Amino acid sequence: MFSITAVTPEVHQANEDFRSANDFSYCSRYYTCWRIVPYAAPQIGAGESQMSLAIDQIAVGCIGLLHTVFAAGELYQWGSPKILLKVLQKWKLEQLSGPERKLMAMIVHNAGVYNGIVGAALFATLWCGATARPVQLTLLAGGIVAGFVGSVTLSKATIVQAIAGATAIILVLTRSS
Repeated sequence: MFSITAVTPEVHQANEDFRSANDFSYCSRYYTCWRIVPYAAPQIGAGESQMSLAIDQIAVGCIGLLHTVFAAGELYQWGSPKILLKVLQKWKLEQLSGPERKLMAMIVHNAGVYNGIVGAALFATLWCGATARPVQLTLLAGGIVAGFVGSVTLSKATIVQAIAGATAIILVLTRSS
């Protein structure tokens, strides 16, 4: 791995520490100077694992997985998604006409795409580390709002989504403080 740093040419010229024998520096005449230095990974001591997952990040991963499962239920069987069938049965609306059912399926597919995006974004924040905490909090807060709205408009069971998101937010906030 390498560490890449960008500075202005003036800083590069003024800072002798910027250039060393074990790095590669490139400066364009008027633009940015780039310094590429081989990166040595920190040594792992006895009894330490190479990767440790904190409980807050496990919770974020679980919420990402939950959204991915929602997306699959909202997208699978294109003409009649699994979640749509459950909602129609609960509301006793199985007798909808073909065009009405198709319209409802398109709405559910749209929600599935959004859930897939949220799930993927939560997984991406795990990859980015602590710098992505504000994004994690924003996505989790959106999931909480969606859970509350869903509990009012669709099914009381979607309150579980809000509770899971709130739990993950509390874990992320306590970890980052």
